[in-house]
Amino acid sequence: MADGAAIVIVEDEFIVALDIQRYLERNGYSVRGILPSGEEFLERVEELDPDLVLMDIKLQGKLDGVETAARLADIRAVPVILLTAYADETTLSRAKITQPFGYLLKPFNEQELRTSIEIALYRAMMERRLRESERLMRQAQKMEAVGRLAGGIAHDFNNILTAILGYANLMGEEAQGNARLLEDVDGVKKAVKRAEALTRQLLTFSGRQPMEPKLIQPREVLDEMHRMLERLLPANVHLTLRAEERLPFIRIDPIHLEQIILNLVVNARDAMPDGGQVEVRLASVASDSP
Repeated sequence: MADGAAIVIVEDEFIVALDIQRYLERNGYSVRGILPSGEEFLERVEELDPDLVLMDIKLQGKLDGVETAARLADIRAVPVILLTAYADETTLSRAKITQPFGYLLKPFNEQELRTSIEIALYRAMMERRLRESERLMRQAQKMEAVGRLAGGIAHDFNNILTAILGYANLMGEEAQGNARLLEDVDGVKKAVKRAEALTRQLLTFSGRQPMEPKLIQPREVLDEMHRMLERLLPANVHLTLRAEERLPFIRIDPIHLEQIILNLVVNARDAMPDGGQVEVRLASVASDSP
């Protein structure tokens, strides 16, 4: 049995509804409410939040149980078991359109009611799982398409970076003896290398290139990024980099570490439109986790 399942009874005959409620509560179900009309039920369905609805076809008000079940389907996915004293072809045909999870003819016994409830709850659970599986499959297909696109972009971008690096090398040859210009050319080359690393990340994401974790000294990565990080910040944001003298080596893809630091600094910058101070600190921290 689905312990504690929340059930709403929509039934215009109060004595019948009360008898159903007593049976349900004796058997561990939770009755969220007894309502005589479809209109009132639809108004309160979000508040009542049922796992299942027992719905008589003949109700007070303008809406009968079939129409109420059809409107409920447009609001939320809740299994409905229709209860009725009518078994004529017209009523059955109308009921089929709403695809109820059960159809009980009055008078029914407790065993029939219990069986219908349990089957409906189980079917509803399996349909939810199926919908979730379909959602995850669609998401996986989208990610596969994004991965293919990212891989194509990365290859094209690498071609552009190769040309930029070639021009930077030519500029470096022409700038011999001009220390300041050589420093700028060196900055261009380092930026190209980082851009190449980012395209490698795209290729990793697309599944065309594996990650390359290795032992690195994080302090060295931070030192190499200092100048680039400063150029990302406006004049009213001051950058401070601090690192312990004896940091242990860590195993990580260095590009991932650079990306982490870069994202943190950029996020901090965006959070301080009026200026401030950004401090990046590397420290060795003991962890209880294995």
